[in-house]
Amino acid sequence: MRRFGGGNSNLRFVGKQVGLGFSFFVLVVLFIVFIANSFAVLEPISSIEVQSITLDNKNNVEGSFKYTKSAKWISRGKARINIKLESVEKPRADYTDVILVLDTSGSMAGDKLTQVQSDVNEFINDTIPKGNKVALITFNDVCTNVTNFTSDASLLKEIIDGLTIKGETNYYQALVKVDDVLSSYNKESDRDCVVLFLTDGLPTVDIPNEVGQYNYLKSKYEYLSINGIQYELGDEVLEGLKNITDIQFIASTKNLSEFLYKASISPIGYDKFVLTDYIETNNFNLKDASNIITTFGNVSVDEDQVIWNLNGFKTGLDAELTIDINLNEELIGLGGVYQTHTKTDVSYKIGDVNTTETVSKTTALKDNYVVIYDANAPNGCVVSNLPSSKVYSVFDTVKISDDIPTCSGYQFKEWKIVTDDVEKIGNNQFIMPESNVTIKAVWKKLGLVKSMDGKISTAQSLYRMIADNSKGVDTSVNFSQIPISTNSGIYTRSGTENGTYPVYYYRGIINNNNVLFAGFCWKIVRTTSTGGVKLIYNGVYDENKKCNNTDVNSQIGISKFNSSSSSPADVGYMYGTRYTHNNHSLVNANVLNQYTATSSSYYYGKSITYSNGRYTLVNAEQKSWADNYSGLSGYYTCRSTADSCATIYYIVGTDSNYQYVLHLSGGITDPATQTITLGKNMKSNGDSTYSLEDVVVLRKIDWYQNYATYSGYYMCSDLKSTTCSRKYYISSTSNASIKYDDTLGYIYGNDVSWDGNKYTLIDTYTSELGWNGDKVTLAKKYHYTCFNATGECSSVYYIHQFGNSSYIYYLTLSSGKNIEDAKNEMFTSTNDSTIKKTIDSWYKSNMLDYTVQLEDTIWCNDRSFYSGSLVGKDEDAGVENSYFSTYNRIYTRANPSVGCVNQSRDGFTVSTSTGGNGALTYPVGLLTADEVMLAGGKGGLSNTSYYLYTGQLYWILSSSGFYSNVAGNFRVRADGRLSDNYVNYSYGVRPSVSLVRGTRYMDGDGTADNPFVIGDE
Repeated sequence: MRRFGGGNSNLRFVGKQVGLGFSFFVLVVLFIVFIANSFAVLEPISSIEVQSITLDNKNNVEGSFKYTKSAKWISRGKARINIKLESVEKPRADYTDVILVLDTSGSMAGDKLTQVQSDVNEFINDTIPKGNKVALITFNDVCTNVTNFTSDASLLKEIIDGLTIKGETNYYQALVKVDDVLSSYNKESDRDCVVLFLTDGLPTVDIPNEVGQYNYLKSKYEYLSINGIQYELGDEVLEGLKNITDIQFIASTKNLSEFLYKASISPIGYDKFVLTDYIETNNFNLKDASNIITTFGNVSVDEDQVIWNLNGFKTGLDAELTIDINLNEELIGLGGVYQTHTKTDVSYKIGDVNTTETVSKTTALKDNYVVIYDANAPNGCVVSNLPSSKVYSVFDTVKISDDIPTCSGYQFKEWKIVTDDVEKIGNNQFIMPESNVTIKAVWKKLGLVKSMDGKISTAQSLYRMIADNSKGVDTSVNFSQIPISTNSGIYTRSGTENGTYPVYYYRGIINNNNVLFAGFCWKIVRTTSTGGVKLIYNGVYDENKKCNNTDVNSQIGISKFNSSSSSPADVGYMYGTRYTHNNHSLVNANVLNQYTATSSSYYYGKSITYSNGRYTLVNAEQKSWADNYSGLSGYYTCRSTADSCATIYYIVGTDSNYQYVLHLSGGITDPATQTITLGKNMKSNGDSTYSLEDVVVLRKIDWYQNYATYSGYYMCSDLKSTTCSRKYYISSTSNASIKYDDTLGYIYGNDVSWDGNKYTLIDTYTSELGWNGDKVTLAKKYHYTCFNATGECSSVYYIHQFGNSSYIYYLTLSSGKNIEDAKNEMFTSTNDSTIKKTIDSWYKSNMLDYTVQLEDTIWCNDRSFYSGSLVGKDEDAGVENSYFSTYNRIYTRANPSVGCVNQSRDGFTVSTSTGGNGALTYPVGLLTADEVMLAGGKGGLSNTSYYLYTGQLYWILSSSGFYSNVAGNFRVRADGRLSDNYVNYSYGVRPSVSLVRGTRYMDGDGTADNPFVIGDE
């Protein structure tokens, strides 16, 4: 066993005296050398950096690399080793042409789009001057911009600066447009081609066609790399993005720029790359090694070796390995400094280089740190009975000394940990970190006890003090207006005044509701019907125990309400089965292709020739689009600065923003031969087929001028046949495309039956006009459908939104369940929300010892619907979303409630004995939108004066609605207004607790400089 650290050495020499002087000299030298070695102290080394030598990383040689190895304790006797590998790109080609594919769907709103615009423009300005070209595709439901490869940075910047967001997310159409761009691209030997696909959401339209299109692109263009950036969408790469990209990167608004560059390269990979780490077995072992995580490659463990195989790893990319190792059992608790490894080998082959490099420098961990008690003696005072300092191992549970120091003229208040980032357990224990910890004594000068001004109750409880200062019942309060100073104060909530414990609440511009409790600052919000006092977190107090907190200091951190938002269940503080939305979309069929205008001067010609698989423009002329677009109809172009290409484009129509073209390929030279077939009516043939009537055969080149004529016609899906198995109605047309409704003849029902194998619709309605023609009727009570003309299906679909003309939004039900069954399953309390996990973790670390002082009050996560089809099958849903009852109270009625409609389900409590659901672990939650309105918050109207305003966005507990495809909850905005937003957004977290009945204040007047200090009853 090798243990590093100081120690004593007892030397004893036994043997024959030979030459006393010489022997004495030798012995002295040996003694000095031995003492020097015995007392050498090994210092802890938390991280090391190693750079490759053969390929000189110091000089940034292509293909070179470096790795940073770090070590830290993660629990008593267990260390975590992390190795981060960074390599220098070795390009496959001199130049890289990049197809930027950017998501502009509705979820990209706000800062996300702004950051994309800024960083993409920077990327283009850096990339194009180096001789690379960039093509641009943007998409939501459909592709909104398509620009071929260009070196015109100003054109691309103009398009990017003008991007707007809306609609769904359609991967498939985006990848189809990649094929369009590549069909006219001539791959050169010194150029590489990469698709950079950036999205902030999974596909919601044309699923799963995108997977087939990706495979098609990879087989058709063998040179093509498709790299994905998952933007502001969690910390793990989602399967939907993996399915359509080769390599994936996770980016946020803070680091997007970095990943745009990384995702735009397709470098050479290492033929071999194996890193072998040798554990120092005198100190550590790999027995039951756990938490082996790597972002690339695979890891094997063999006795004292960790072998990381990264064969095929691409240069220019990063990779990371994490593994947990164990301190040898006999060393745990002894204290010392321990080396983690003996050496590290890296064997790699790239190009002509095939070598192994070995280093012996390593990390070392220290396992003995000191807890120091600081007397913090006031002036003129000598402190006695100060606890002694003591040594602990990392992750030991340290109990703060019970010894009470004394100091004449001062009262000892508490021991305060002043070292940063110490994990506390309750109020008198903590986990020993990898550093010394200083605990400072806090003193209070003895003096007269300060009494409260104003009314004094017989029982000096916080509840009674609040009650004594009430302005009276709030019948005159107008909650649709923002309170001002003259009507701010404490009110009694109407309807509770005759209860045993009336509910009192603070409203408006308040400066005397600050509380110091459990080592934190709080603000009083209201009392409860059981005599408790509900508080909202307001940060930590300063060194003078003042509570002047605003902005981020008033919250414990930030969190999503829930990480997913595609199910009504996701509004829950806890939730059950997630029934996720899907949609049936009206279909878009292109007659022509629409391309964004370019500022580049392309070649155009009035005629073409075709030979050996290529079209050639005759008498080609180079023209600027901006100066000539109005006269370019009837011309052919390769949409590039070339006059020859495999696919030619015939320009049918133009405007200043777009060109509308007809693709010609495979030797077709006459655009007039390209037609579509429509009919004014469509009849049933009685054999499950339909035929067009009053057939019209229309040349595609005439569509641009005449498209408006054909809205309301019928078609087959291939736009060619006159007889087909389905009836399709053209609901709208544009100068490039047709949107058609495939729901004609579909049956909808008010209810369903189940025979054990299939659903049958009951009380049905057959749609003869399709979705857009019949959706108002369907919304009245026909919410179930099988999306077929039989009314029978193994899974049935419940429509939850009737207001969209392009999409039918629904929940899928199976196994005989109806919508009421689904709601019951969604709104059970089985799984913790993301924000509940955040709050519970904070409570466990900070508040456990104070639980006895808190009441088990109701935290109301009201999930009762008041409008929309999710109210029930008989509800006339209109064109609205499904809104929860809180939405009605806040936005429509301006009438906040202190009750909870479905208390046994939505009233969160620790125990069912208090009337709630008994689902909580700890008595902590969030305020409701109703409580924020009582305090002075108003839906849709800013208020920066009332006491809940912090200048930050933060979550509250109330559900707002389930919109087309996303769940929404209420929040307080940065300007103080009440509003709602998607639950998967990250906002501030301000926990709320309720003090038990009878809680007394010992000191203070409620101001931020002198908050109420809570003591025992």
